Amino acid sequence: MDTPDLLNRYFEGSLSPEEKKALQEALDADPVLKEEWLFRKELQAGLHILQRKQDKVMLRKWDAERKNRFTVKKLLAVAALFAAIAVIYWIYSGQQQHNKLYTDYFQAYPNVIHPTVRGETTNTGNGTIRQAFQLYEQGDYEAAGKLFEKVYNLNQEDYALFYMAICRMETGELKQAIQILESIQWKKDEYALKSWGEWYRALAYLKSDQTQLAKEILSALSKENHPSATMAIKLLSQLN
Repeated sequence: MDTPDLLNRYFEGSLSPEEKKALQEALDADPVLKEEWLFRKELQAGLHILQRKQDKVMLRKWDAERKNRFTVKKLLAVAALFAAIAVIYWIYSGQQQHNKLYTDYFQAYPNVIHPTVRGETTNTGNGTIRQAFQLYEQGDYEAAGKLFEKVYNLNQEDYALFYMAICRMETGELKQAIQILESIQWKKDEYALKSWGEWYRALAYLKSDQTQLAKEILSALSKENHPSATMAIKLLSQLN
């Protein structure tokens, strides 16, 4: 089943008993998903509290003004309360859309640099590269990121920064990932990674709710003769 869809429909109150059971199993198995579920529960509870407060305020105002007309000032106060709730919901909805799009489009770029070969020693520069990519392919992104930093210090290869940035994205360090991607000079681009670097930078901005910056990068990518252009066009259409 589509877990994000189950999560959304849970808060809409439209899950069947079987779907509720499936969602609970997914929550038990995925700490990140459960954290998002708890956040949304807390936000939903906060919105309910705001709504109740709004209702009480409005009832008191209507009762007090049965003999007198609403003044402009009082009407503005009620409108401000509605606006506050609307802004909270708008921000929350935007964040949820961005999170879903990020999840839909983000995946770690494959190892196209150094195929891991058994028997290669690790006490040389090439050995460090092999070990970094081995950890990367195993999903140990924190350890791989540290080794890619070491690789870059050894050979000043831009690809090491590229993969280090993806490791940061995998560990949720989006600000650091953006900084790394922006720092790459691309002195040489024999693996055609420059445009992919821009693609990942756009995704990092999207996840960070910097939508306008993401759109600017995606718009530029959509005009390139590069495989990322197709995905950039599709993602742009979902952001407009």
